[in-house]
Amino acid sequence: MSAIVLDTHATVWSLMDRSRLSAAARAAIEAAGKNHAPVFVPTISLVEITYLIEEGRLPAAVKTHHSR
Repeated sequence: MSAIVLDTHATVWSLMDRSRLSAAARAAIEAAGKNHAPVFVPTISLVEITYLIEEGRLPAAVKTHHSR
């Protein structure tokens, strides 16, 4: 499988609540993990996540949460 790129929502949902991902997105992320394919998160998504945490719209645990 090829590398995949996650947007901000997919990054947060994959870490905190995978049920919010579409079946296709969930399958792609799981396949990447099984095949040791890279999963990229754009720098702007990390900036957005930091901003949302600072604004209290996301829990700080998002920054330290590890994928299952």
